[in-house]
Amino acid sequence: MSESPDDPSGRPPSSRAALGLTAVAAVLLVGILTYSHQLDRRPTEDPVRTRQADTAFALGLLSLGLMAVAARLQVMRLRTAAARLAEQGESFRTFLDNSPVIAYVKDARGRYRYVSRAGRERFALSVGGTAHDVLPAAAAAVVDASDQRAFASDRPVTAEVAGLGPDGATTHWLATKFLLPGREPLLGGMLVEVTDARRAAAELTASEERLRLVIGRLPAIVVVADADGTVSLHEGQGLEQIGRRPGEGVGRLFGEVVRDGPISPLALALALGGQEQLLTATAAGRSFDVHYLPKRDDAGTVTRAVVVAVDVTDREAKARRLEATRTELEGLAKQDSLTGLPNRRALDERLAAACDRAAGLGRPLAVVLADVDHFKKLNDALGHPAGDRALAAALRAAARDADVVARYGGEEFCVLLPGADVEAARVVAERLRAAVAGADFADRPMTASFGVAGWRPGLTAGELLDAADQALYRAKAEGRDRVAVALG
Repeated sequence: MSESPDDPSGRPPSSRAALGLTAVAAVLLVGILTYSHQLDRRPTEDPVRTRQADTAFALGLLSLGLMAVAARLQVMRLRTAAARLAEQGESFRTFLDNSPVIAYVKDARGRYRYVSRAGRERFALSVGGTAHDVLPAAAAAVVDASDQRAFASDRPVTAEVAGLGPDGATTHWLATKFLLPGREPLLGGMLVEVTDARRAAAELTASEERLRLVIGRLPAIVVVADADGTVSLHEGQGLEQIGRRPGEGVGRLFGEVVRDGPISPLALALALGGQEQLLTATAAGRSFDVHYLPKRDDAGTVTRAVVVAVDVTDREAKARRLEATRTELEGLAKQDSLTGLPNRRALDERLAAACDRAAGLGRPLAVVLADVDHFKKLNDALGHPAGDRALAAALRAAARDADVVARYGGEEFCVLLPGADVEAARVVAERLRAAVAGADFADRPMTASFGVAGWRPGLTAGELLDAADQALYRAKAEGRDRVAVALG
């Protein structure tokens, strides 16, 4: 990445060695050949030996020439390779300078031999400087420690460094360092900013903690199982209700975690297969609504299943109490508070239903209206509710089991007689009148008047009551303590 200070030529060491060896070999060869030739040129009468010596000398010169040519070619190849290497190094430096990754080379003393543009601009790193020049002491100490580990290891070493960014905010960097081959121990390194990743991880952790806090306060059990069946979340206040502890199932297979609880292993497996379900279950005497939800990624693949089991035991008990209260209130709303008999609202509902049954089945139906005679005198003497209570008691005692005795309004009472025609209703009314007249009521006589009306097709419930009321009015007008039947 940088040139050595003792190599100004830029020529690779292998080129210089080849040139030196070639020169030495040439000098030696010339010397040997010259010396040999001089020895062989002694006066001799043998022409053959003379020619042999001349030939050997010529061959030696030719060898020298060939050696020189070979050396030249080797030098040219080495220079070409060196040029290509320099070009590649320049291209690589250009690539690093235009990359957001901070790349550098430093020596054993911690001094930078090369720094990419991002490092120069982001941290003001410079060739010849050290990390102590630009980083706080604590961060520089982390750098030095990781440098020493990298120099002592034959594998890359990673370390995270935190520092202040241009805006004063803390930034996080992941450094990877490794030894470079060569005569001098040099360390290569790359820095990648991971601030956003660290912030995202911190936010995710905080979010998960908030989720666990919320779930931990709910009367529910929440289980998250990954695609391989491993439980990654096991929380909820409902776990305590079945003798479990929050978090104890994390890292285990869901089949072991949900055993003997409200969550069905089969339903959870189906959720991992993409099937959503809402089921009910019981465990440890508690009732649960259990929702199985498959969760998919952007490609539609199920990556996990979320199961929420809500403890509804208290809710069901409360619902039962509310239903009982509602029923009781409805009953009170249809009951006369003074006499305990059904009130006008209840009478209207029952009479309407009885009219519908009579129309559908063709069965007879009749009503009897009753009113205490001289009601005001009786109440003035004994108190306002006395007459009402006395008449209600007498009517209940004399009515049939199938008859409905209700308070019609004011001092009037109504007796609904399903299955009775007008004549049968008149007989019942006479029995009721006699029961009232014969009642021993605080040593005071009490009588009542009665009006009878029978239902016929086309007659509404209201019209039936009006007919009975008119008959009652006629019984009062004719002298009281009697029964009158509606005309027509």
